[in-house]
Amino acid sequence: MDFESLPFVGSATSSVLPLRGNEHVWKNKVLLIGEKCPNPRIHLCDKCKQPILLYGRMIPCKHVFCFSCGSSNDGTCFVCKDKVHRTEKNKLGSVYMCDVETCKRTYLSERDLSAHVNHRHITRKAS
Repeated sequence: MDFESLPFVGSATSSVLPLRGNEHVWKNKVLLIGEKCPNPRIHLCDKCKQPILLYGRMIPCKHVFCFSCGSSNDGTCFVCKDKVHRTEKNKLGSVYMCDVETCKRTYLSERDLSAHVNHRHITRKAS
């Protein structure tokens, strides 16, 4: 096939969107393939030390690993050695992790994480 014989469409200086007068005439919806995660916090898997893009959340202990490490467990959590009933699959940006180094439990909402921190890690003064 001779590419030089094909008609040239557009130029390097042409607009990406077709114009009628000064208005864009592109009215179709754009279907995006991937979803944008607003301001993701990247965690590292404690087993393979790689960034976690798909979480494997251990139930009932609520520790997380990458999904491949989490689903390859032998029925016990790698961190606390508790028995694991199942491994949940969660997307990037949908898990909130406790910042206390000895805890690292995860929750699916900021409200639940805040309740956990207030209950487990903030010492209350006796009155």
